[in-house]
Amino acid sequence: MRSHRHVLFALALIVLSTLISCAPSPTPTPVPTVTPSLTATPPPTYTPLPTYTPLPTYTPVPTATPLPTFTRVPPTATTTSTPRPTATPLPSPTSQFPPIPEGMGGLIVINWYGREINYEIGGKLYKIPPSGGRVIIHLAPGKQNYSADIAGYGRAGGTLEIVAGRYITQQWADR
Repeated sequence: MRSHRHVLFALALIVLSTLISCAPSPTPTPVPTVTPSLTATPPPTYTPLPTYTPLPTYTPVPTATPLPTFTRVPPTATTTSTPRPTATPLPSPTSQFPPIPEGMGGLIVINWYGREINYEIGGKLYKIPPSGGRVIIHLAPGKQNYSADIAGYGRAGGTLEIVAGRYITQQWADR
């Protein structure tokens, strides 16, 4: 067993020496030489400090002059009073619409489409003009079925709750 180890060791030495002899020998790389050069760093430039600016001087606020006092003169028989303007009540938002008949409700249908709407409600057909046109319809209170047909856009329908004495608005737009 000892002889096998010697043989293996000898073989390893032969392989190793062969590898070393076959390896390329390194060529020395020349080391660059540094030539020192003198560089001068300029001295820092002088920056003057800001000059002193004095604060503004205090100017006293003038004292207030007292207001003159007035004495109330009682009105005499020769004094005439100027009539005051009376307030004009603003119109209510519904005043631009006709009054709703007793026991009825109002519906305002507004068309923002560029085409006329064929609008049917309460068993009647109404033509709603295009581009902001509107029609005011008076109906009996309660639920009312409606349908609208707009050429080129389609047909729609539903139910509205009409309230006695009040207007409701239904706007049609493609937005």
